[in-house]
This record gives sequence, C-alpha cells and structure tokens, in this order.
Amino acid sequence: MDARRFQRSKTRTSLVRGSDSRSRLATLSYCVYAIDYLDAALALKRSQTPIRAAKTYLACHSIELALSAYLSLRGRSTDTLGRGLLEHDLAQLLHDAESSGLSEVAQLTKGQRRQIKEAAPYYSKMVFQYPAVAEAVRGYPGAPNVPVLLATATVLISAVRELIGTRG
Repeated sequence: MDARRFQRSKTRTSLVRGSDSRSRLATLSYCVYAIDYLDAALALKRSQTPIRAAKTYLACHSIELALSAYLSLRGRSTDTLGRGLLEHDLAQLLHDAESSGLSEVAQLTKGQRRQIKEAAPYYSKMVFQYPAVAEAVRGYPGAPNVPVLLATATVLISAVRELIGTRG
C-alpha cells in the first residue's frame, strides 16, 4: 500500500500520522488482528454461562486492537501501545483515542463508551481469561453487555479501515 492511499481525503490526511512503512505496517497489523478477534467472537455460539468469558474476551481484545490501530495512525509507537501504561487498559485507550480525535471518525454512543469502561477492569485483571472466584460468587456485578461490545468493535474497526483505505 503506497502513501497516496493514506492521503486520499482531508480526513485521512489530517488524522494519519507517521508515513514510514513500519508505522503503516503496525497499524495494518493491529487492524487485521482486531478483525480476526471480532470474527472469532461472532463465530461463537451463545454460551450457557452467565459471564460468556470467551466471547467477552474476544470482543474486548478486538476493541483493544482497534483502539491501538487508531492510536498508531495518530503516531503512537508500538512500544507505547503494547508495553507501556496503556497495555490492556481499555478505559485509558478509549480516553487517549478520544483525545486524539476518535469522535471525528467513529460515532460511539454513550452506552458503547460505558460498556468499554465497565469491561476495562475485568479485561485488565484477566477475569475473562482465568476464573475469578470472587467475581463468580458475586455474580459478576459489573460484567459488560457482550452484544454492545461486539457492535462497538465493529464501529471502531470500520473507522480504522476507512482511514487506512481498506474496506470489506
């Protein structure tokens, strides 16, 4: 993909930072992985358990990768995104993405933002990856709404794909 595709419109030109091939490759990689995790989540049948751990994890990871792709477009390094303070912190990733103009390209509802924030502590504490007995006993009081998370991931991925000039 050449640089001209990244600069096709004023929106893309104003939002895409960094023109080196490494940053473009990082953005594309985040986006491809976000799509793959979302596809995996959508392929799972409805779980009989209240937490729906696998589907929720896949949806959250897709959101993390989509937000990372967006921030990569805005010039964030993969070191900052993958190993720094932002690692697995969905609420902070959302905040940083919104501070970097996310709302100009992705129209998230208040409910979608709220679900990302509600999922954040569960996701960062790996509750969707490993059993959390204390949470199970309490009935997962802050568990996010999985269909809303899936819809949110779809919106974020679509926005990133539009910015980098890849579709469907």
